[in-house]
Amino acid sequence: EKSKEIALWGIPLLPSSGHEGTDSVLMKFLKAKHYKVGDALQSLRKTLKWRAEFRPEKCFESDISWFRSGTDNEGRPLCYSVLGEEFQRKLFNPRYEKNGYRDDLRWRIFCLEKGIQHLSFKPGGVDSFIQIFDLRNAPKLADGGEANLICKKMTSMILDHYPGIVYKNMIVNSPSMFSTLDAFIRKRSKNRIIFVKPSSVTQALLKFATIENIPVQYGGLKRDNDEEAEFTADDKVLEMDVKPFSTEYIRIPINETGVTVTWDLTVVGCEVTYREEFVPDDDRSYKILLLEKKLG
Repeated sequence: EKSKEIALWGIPLLPSSGHEGTDSVLMKFLKAKHYKVGDALQSLRKTLKWRAEFRPEKCFESDISWFRSGTDNEGRPLCYSVLGEEFQRKLFNPRYEKNGYRDDLRWRIFCLEKGIQHLSFKPGGVDSFIQIFDLRNAPKLADGGEANLICKKMTSMILDHYPGIVYKNMIVNSPSMFSTLDAFIRKRSKNRIIFVKPSSVTQALLKFATIENIPVQYGGLKRDNDEEAEFTADDKVLEMDVKPFSTEYIRIPINETGVTVTWDLTVVGCEVTYREEFVPDDDRSYKILLLEKKLG
């Protein structure tokens, strides 16, 4: 009777259940073990035992802001986690006593379980996501030893218990202490962990998603309440390259009076001088400067 209840991530694992997502979940463990059935079965058993003991679905972190916003170019959800300043101070402080997974990685498990809720393991469904961790509030520490240790644990846990769930881990606004991370993490994560300095966040996200799928706080055009906004991810975006010491124009024709014109703009890369002007059709009228400021 117990065997009938075996499930992972809400998906029954026994073929007799007839669930559409069973094959997709089992295949993740097979791929992770290079299609060695015995190794995959052992890994799956360890994961089920770990979940039964740790109860990851019960994890909750009040000092982490988690949200999903947009998708990448393949339809994978983009999931963002902003870690609070005090939370990071304790997390990366070797003098702060931790209790194994319960403190070191509880926050990471919380983010994984939240992301899984937005996946579909049915044939043709999206069964992985991109996780973006924002460390903008990271404390200044003398060395990256603790960060190194936590990243090792995080990498091992994901590979052991969440194979194939996270397509990429992007750690944005990462402080310099992460530059000391050793080869173990880079090798075992198979380049699934990307560290991004503050000046390169938008460029890094653009490698995986379009500008209209990136939130405005990360240099994109997607706003929190897009259903109430003037634009959506379905609207066409005009891209323009501005060379150094050059001027480019974006013309928005207005053919009638009494209308309101709305546009959105973001700058990726170097700083530019942005100017808005109203240019009347009448040659005898003057141009009207509406706005001038630095962007980027």
